[in-house]
Amino acid sequence: MKKKYMGALAAGILLCAAAFYAPLYAPQTVALGDTFLPPSAAHLLGTDHLGRDLWSILVYGLFRTLIALAAGGATALGMGLCLGLLAGCGGAALRAAVLGLVDLTMIVPPFMGALIVTALWGLTPLAAGVTLGFFSMGVYANQTAFLTQRLQDEDFVKNEMRLGFPARQVMVRHILPHVLPSVLTLFGSRVSAVILQYAGLTFIGAGADMSMPDWGMALYQYRFYMADEPRLILCPLAAISGLVLLVHRTAEYLSERKLRRL
Repeated sequence: MKKKYMGALAAGILLCAAAFYAPLYAPQTVALGDTFLPPSAAHLLGTDHLGRDLWSILVYGLFRTLIALAAGGATALGMGLCLGLLAGCGGAALRAAVLGLVDLTMIVPPFMGALIVTALWGLTPLAAGVTLGFFSMGVYANQTAFLTQRLQDEDFVKNEMRLGFPARQVMVRHILPHVLPSVLTLFGSRVSAVILQYAGLTFIGAGADMSMPDWGMALYQYRFYMADEPRLILCPLAAISGLVLLVHRTAEYLSERKLRRL
């Protein structure tokens, strides 16, 4: 395994170990007599202005961010692949209709689309992730359609169609394995944006519950204490940056392994 992946793997292992062994508290629990406590065995990263355990806020915020990341990534990649394969294997009319609808989703930036949806119906990690994924699927759909259409001219695809193989079988068993590595490479370079977009949504508090332990919400609440207690700002920033790097390296490693197998 390359050195650039070893660092991400080590960071992930340390994070999991710390989350398992460090004491956790309910992130909504307020203890006004224990405000701004320094890091200790009882409070791994100290406490904030309300006496809440900062480590617990970051850990629970990690779970919520991972929900948004999984929902956003699955929605964007799944819908992009399905619509791209449909457009690439269909006729000219179907391709124009599908890609036309896909292009409409690309007009609205994912963050703005999620901002509108969450402002109307409330901010939850699942809803935010699905919305971010829906408005991000266009790049995957367009790339999949382009690669699929180009594979239609390959001899092995033409021969299978002449032999009477069902179009669905040719698409799933032969076209998709050739398309997937390139799409996964693109996915690996872009999926970490969901983390930043979700943190941005929680930072501005669009339809959010201020008591929920989100990293963006923590940055918003702690911005007043940047000078006196920089720890409160640096810890959520480090968590966001570390998770972005970890997800990017993991996706890059998986896509490289997929390419080597083909």
